[in-house]
Amino acid sequence: MFLAELAYNTVDEEIKDLQLKQERRDHSLNMSKEELKKDNVDLITFISLDNKLKQEKEQKERDELKKKQDKEDTLKQMDQKIQTVKSEIEKNHDQLKGLKEYQEFVLELSASEFLEERKAMMFDKTETVKRNWIMKAK
Repeated sequence: MFLAELAYNTVDEEIKDLQLKQERRDHSLNMSKEELKKDNVDLITFISLDNKLKQEKEQKERDELKKKQDKEDTLKQMDQKIQTVKSEIEKNHDQLKGLKEYQEFVLELSASEFLEERKAMMFDKTETVKRNWIMKAK
């Protein structure tokens, strides 16, 4: 009977030891399963956040590119306006030059009395302006 009881106790201890190992293994598997689920959720969160940041960055780049193109367009328009104004200035300068030549021609044809009268009128106007300025300054 002693041997049977010893064999029974030994088998019982081995069964308990195997059950304990089984429980530990099940617990470890459950813990691994929970960690795997948590890692999966973390990975999905990271991927979605990364996609969101990527989209925001791409949108920002598109906006900056659009601003740059708008500035370039504005600069081109301003350059065109500057060229137009320069062209008009040159045109007016040429026209003024032609009119001055015509004025000189007309003055050369004019009588000397007219030129002297004109110089006298200009001198009188200048003197009048000087006198008025001096009176106001006092």
